[in-house]
Formats: sequence, C-alpha cells, structure tokens
Amino acid sequence: MQAQAPVTLRKGEEFLLNEMYVSVQGESSLVGLPTVFVRLYACNLRCAWCDSMHAVEGGGFTKTSVDDTVRRIRDLAGSSAGDAGIRHVCWTGGEPLLQGDAIAAAIRRLPDTFVHSFET
Repeated sequence: MQAQAPVTLRKGEEFLLNEMYVSVQGESSLVGLPTVFVRLYACNLRCAWCDSMHAVEGGGFTKTSVDDTVRRIRDLAGSSAGDAGIRHVCWTGGEPLLQGDAIAAAIRRLPDTFVHSFET
C-alpha cells in the first residue's frame, strides 16, 4: 500500500471527511434511532476490533469546511432551522477526536436540539 502525503487542515475550520449518511444507530443506548453518521478520516489508535479501516488509511476522504459539513448534516437530518427531523448525530471514524476542534465548531453551529454521540 502506498503511503498518502500528509494533509494539512485549518484547525477547527475543516474536516477530513470519509463519508456522511443516515442510518439506524446499531450501538450504544441510542440503538434503533435514526442518526446522521459523520465518518471522519484518520486514526492514531489501530484497535484490533476496528471495522472501519477505510477511514483510517488507504481510503478516500474529502477536505471540507465546518460550514459545508453543518449544511450537509442539516440536509440529511431534514432540518434547516431546528424543525422536526432526525435529531441524532454520531461522530465516528477513524478517530473523530483527532478533529475535535472542528467537531466543537460544528456542534456550536447546529441546533441545540441535536443529540451528539462519539464512536472512538
């Protein structure tokens, strides 16, 4: 496998995004709830049970701004201003906390009615 060149991010302003989609949460106390999954790229842990190596190395990603990510979450959730729709967002990866500043910025821009979870 060929190594990828390092990618620089504007800390707190951009994400390395692997994929974003809506599905039903299959883990945690939120099992069964419709959720917007934000799968971020990169990880420094290498857990033996990882089921997302495509988001760790060798997979694809897009560099995207926090504002664009927030717009996509709102669109997927069916909410433009906090009205009815999906209320759960799961930040996952890779290791999402490597991009914690950008996640915090996105959470501040989303309606307070959203419930956020993290799969690290």
